[in-house]
Amino acid sequence: GSGNDLDHGIDYEGIVELYHDLCPKMAKVEKLIGKRRGFVRARFLEHGIEKITTVLRLSGESDFLNGKNDRLFKADLEWIMRPENFIKILEGKYGNRERRVESQEERINRLAGV
Repeated sequence: GSGNDLDHGIDYEGIVELYHDLCPKMAKVEKLIGKRRGFVRARFLEHGIEKITTVLRLSGESDFLNGKNDRLFKADLEWIMRPENFIKILEGKYGNRERRVESQEERINRLAGV
């Protein structure tokens, strides 16, 4: 290998491409260096490429993570790859279920388990 042994065969460029494809509204990544690279490596070793792909897809689909929130916050690759954020995204915490306000009737049904 050409220094690839240290990086466990991680295709960083491929992951950046996935991020650009699946999260087109987020900030582009020019170079994956330093801390960011470390976050990506750690998530790859813990979860593998399938979970990374899932998390990037969920991030790209999340209104909140793409800036539709009252803080004008927008996620980026480094934020997504931080361990606590990665898990929250994977668990669906940033899904779009609050997209519309439920009616009182729907709320009562939901709480009653109907």
